[in-house]
Amino acid sequence: MKLIMENFRKAMREFKEREGKTMSYDSSLGGFVVSKEDLSKINKAIEKIYKEFEKRTGGTAEDIPKIEVEDLEPVARALNESAEQDQKWSEMEDDFTEEEKTNLFLRFGANSWEELSDANKELILKRFDIFTPAGQLKQKIGAVRDVEKGLGRLTPEDYEKGEYVLPVSGEVLEDFNKMVEELKEGGEVDSLFEKARDWYHKIRELLDQETGNDQDATLLGLLIATYSPRAKFALNLAEAAFMFKAVQMDAKENKELLEDYINNFPGGKKKEQGEFRGFTNAHKVPNFTLNLIAPDLAGGRDEEGKISYNELYMWNSTIDTWMIDAFYPNVRGVTTAKEWETIKGKMMGNVVTYRYMAGLVAQEAKKLGLLPHELQAIVWVASQIRKTGEKGLGVTTEFAVNQIKDSIVNLEKIKQQFKEEERVNKKLVSSYLKDLDMGKEYSEQFGDESWLKVILDKIDKEGFAEASGYVLGMKDEKGTTVVPGVRSITASGKKGKEPDRFPAPYVPPKPKAEKGAKKKAKKEKQKVEKPLEEYQNSDKYGELKTFQVMNDVIQMPTGKFNNLHDSILLYLSDDFSKEKAVDYILGRFDPEATASKDYFIKESKKRFVIRILKS
Repeated sequence: MKLIMENFRKAMREFKEREGKTMSYDSSLGGFVVSKEDLSKINKAIEKIYKEFEKRTGGTAEDIPKIEVEDLEPVARALNESAEQDQKWSEMEDDFTEEEKTNLFLRFGANSWEELSDANKELILKRFDIFTPAGQLKQKIGAVRDVEKGLGRLTPEDYEKGEYVLPVSGEVLEDFNKMVEELKEGGEVDSLFEKARDWYHKIRELLDQETGNDQDATLLGLLIATYSPRAKFALNLAEAAFMFKAVQMDAKENKELLEDYINNFPGGKKKEQGEFRGFTNAHKVPNFTLNLIAPDLAGGRDEEGKISYNELYMWNSTIDTWMIDAFYPNVRGVTTAKEWETIKGKMMGNVVTYRYMAGLVAQEAKKLGLLPHELQAIVWVASQIRKTGEKGLGVTTEFAVNQIKDSIVNLEKIKQQFKEEERVNKKLVSSYLKDLDMGKEYSEQFGDESWLKVILDKIDKEGFAEASGYVLGMKDEKGTTVVPGVRSITASGKKGKEPDRFPAPYVPPKPKAEKGAKKKAKKEKQKVEKPLEEYQNSDKYGELKTFQVMNDVIQMPTGKFNNLHDSILLYLSDDFSKEKAVDYILGRFDPEATASKDYFIKESKKRFVIRILKS
């Protein structure tokens, strides 16, 4: 045994000289500080010695000891991790110019690597696993070409192997399972899990219930998708309801003028009348549309709850910014707020990244016994609950509907309470509204009527201007909102805590500008008023309800013209139906395309001919 121990000491000395390059003796600890890599080599050396013991003695070495990082003293562990950080930095710092290093350290208020805290060192190392020193993602988010098979036929594994996407970590996919369990907690009937899972199914039920026929229900679904970008869901629903009613009325009363109006939308100058131009270039709105109008596209459940999947459409889930946050927390945590918004924008518009994430949703949904759009809705709701810290703030359909009902009660109760007042005072209004039980008030006034029926009835009886208060609220003579509508309600409330971000680049303080320089520059920069576009001509189109709603109710009339154009164009055709809308959406992209540029189709593959019924 003495000989074995002497050989062990000799082996460790040789190991230190030959392989343990980062090992250092710390007198305060009475031992060596090593990296994780060195620790692995030490364990291999120990195993080798025990094997040698077996060989020489003919015995059996049971329970060969192995040193784990967790077994070390906390101080030793910290020093070990610090040494490992320093080693990693020494291996990568030559990739940085001196200017890049200086600017990097200044982000953290330091002048050198040594001045950084261990936490900031770790943050920097994590960032540069993903980014180049110049701040570019190592894995480009961009177009691809000459892929081995159609972009719509690639599996998530294919996308990763081809290095077309930024890979999603296994921990993230495991976390989706945790989100499902989080929503199931409590075990109550009609739990938050069911509300999130059935999100799209409930919306479709509402559309069918309140519109009365397949064509109108499908139109409303198209409009909800059209007005979904950059809108809170309750506001999205309310705005779509107003546009739906306007289009429905114009289609009956002023069809030819409505057709002329939509053909003059921006982007239509180079298009022929009746030619499609929307639901393309990005996947989110087309997918959201299909989830809303045909939530059974990727499969369904029988009466016993057994799922049947339609493999052809398993890609059909809605990937929005909440989903990208859920997929890439590792990237989000090492970017500035501005960088992350840019990256998310690129991912949203990138067909390769979108199909990859949708493929992952489908893959994980099957493991969990869910349909793709059901898992997506669960992750969407759970992510919002995690951010706000309150279960009641997960935006289920019930949550959004309650916000709309609140806006309806707000307006009706204030009109009743203050009808004899000459001025509606914001302080008085706030004091009165805060004591109301909104659910009870709504039920007493409208019974079991849905919010959608209340809005549509209000428009029928009192007109769009009066009903618009449900969305816009009520203002005083100074333009201050005194009664909150859906827009104000969705913009307020608990937002949740934003994660810690990577510090923004250091910007040296600017010298103070000369007094009055800003005013002078403002005067010199004269605004040039642009001439009105044809579609903005109120003399020509002012009688259209669609024109009125677009200009007086919708918060963002621009940027959604192509999708609105196609939604109305489909609705005006003589054979419009849910099936035709689904075929139209599916005809906007080609799953067999092997290059990004060929994926979205400028003209529908099915070449629909839209015939407008003349009255």
